[in-house]
Amino acid sequence: PGCRHSSAAIMPFGKHKGTAIRNIPRPYLEWLKDKQPDALDETVKRAVAERLVELTTAGARPSDGAAPVTGPRMVLHVNLTGRQHHPSSLVHEGTRVTFQRDPNNEADPNAMKAVVQNQQVGWLERDMAEVL
Repeated sequence: PGCRHSSAAIMPFGKHKGTAIRNIPRPYLEWLKDKQPDALDETVKRAVAERLVELTTAGARPSDGAAPVTGPRMVLHVNLTGRQHHPSSLVHEGTRVTFQRDPNNEADPNAMKAVVQNQQVGWLERDMAEVL
């Protein structure tokens, strides 16, 4: 299984078994996060989320080809949760979403609301919100 510090976590199974998470290709990490979340212990899950954030923010460019976003903004490709509670036609693939911490969320102190045009449309996945 993974080790204590997420930055040094090792993949415990699959074709990359024994490989440091930081050395696994992005497509595999994305597949792992989206399709196999229950197969990962918390240390490996955190390491995968942190590595995806690193890979996404390093030289990220908006899909419209504009210059990389700098400062407190970044380009992330994420899935939103809680959409069933916040139905909206505002969200589709490629939508620019603002994430805002929700300090009043009793279930998750790291929770981040997903907002489009001043309307909450869901939540950032817990693993991603925790590392941002």
